[in-house]
Amino acid sequence: MTTESETLEQRAEQFTLLLTDIAADQHHIVRTGIHMDELRPLRDTDFPEDLYHLTDATPTGFYCYEDAGMTTGGFLAAQSIRYQVTGQAEAMASANRTFEGLRFIYNLGKPKQEGFFPKPYGLRMSNEISRDQYIFVLAGLAAYHQIASAKRRVEIQRMAEKMAEYWISIDYCYSYFSIPSTNHLKDYMGPLVLGLIGIAGLICGSDRIVRERNRLFKQENLGIRMSETLREQFRQGQTYDGGMYF
Repeated sequence: MTTESETLEQRAEQFTLLLTDIAADQHHIVRTGIHMDELRPLRDTDFPEDLYHLTDATPTGFYCYEDAGMTTGGFLAAQSIRYQVTGQAEAMASANRTFEGLRFIYNLGKPKQEGFFPKPYGLRMSNEISRDQYIFVLAGLAAYHQIASAKRRVEIQRMAEKMAEYWISIDYCYSYFSIPSTNHLKDYMGPLVLGLIGIAGLICGSDRIVRERNRLFKQENLGIRMSETLREQFRQGQTYDGGMYF
């Protein structure tokens, strides 16, 4: 008789294999999507011709890597927690490989500024970033930091500190393609920055990053804004990008 725990373990193994064997690329970056009906990586012909022309990447180079930092960071967290719970060597090996994927993207951004973590369209540095990418990457690094070797923990601490310092250096102002640059503390996703800086501070322990977290919490009022939602603002008559996101 199959127990519930065995069933969950089997499903977790199947899901993990989908990510490692199909979604992950040669650099261990977890691409944003796969073709579920055929259980294969996506092809250029699977996408409509609309947004990818904004870059010099192919359709798969654009769509599969738009949120690759997010998916790779989330998978790194999952595999790190899996190792902590099960102690399985494969979980550790998977976490190590996935960290290499994040490091690949991190290194792409170094020519611009260390800590600039780009959306890696076509496996090249782009000029696009997002708060949600950063927060998933940092969450993955935080979980992996708990199980990584001493050498890698030092590397993770540097990565976290530099990623936080990048956002501080641009005063949290950035654009996305043709959308004008805005202050990323002010819109409905502003509290994500508190998470971003807060997680980085927990990892690296930098006094400067911790002070910045406290400033965002108290002076920028991001602490009391944590419960804000796009739906709530819409009901109050506020819209985001002309309301297109609602």
